[in-house]
Amino acid sequence: MTEITAQLIEHEKAEAEGHKVRSYTPVFALCRKLIEAGFDSSRPLHAYRGDTLCLTVRSIGEGARLTVGDDSKGVPRFRPYRDPDDPRKGPRYPLAPTSPLHTLAGTLNSTDHHLTN
Repeated sequence: MTEITAQLIEHEKAEAEGHKVRSYTPVFALCRKLIEAGFDSSRPLHAYRGDTLCLTVRSIGEGARLTVGDDSKGVPRFRPYRDPDDPRKGPRYPLAPTSPLHTLAGTLNSTDHHLTN
């Protein structure tokens, strides 16, 4: 499958296929925007800064389900993305059951569930 080529601009912007985002996690935000625009969620994404490939996302569907948050010591960690309009809904970008992130997201979601109730 043909990858989507993205450009990273500064530290909080990314663009690909005519779509632009500004976010703390621009690559993951771009994945969500591309899916919402109708792109196939199984397509990989290669993010460049200039001519340098700096990040590969196996599929935009997997990237859309992630964000980054700091742990209690200030260390950035991958976290499941939650809809900011209703964080109780959980992630809204489905993963294939065979994806390694499916297990990770399921583990984090079940842990987060106990924290919110």
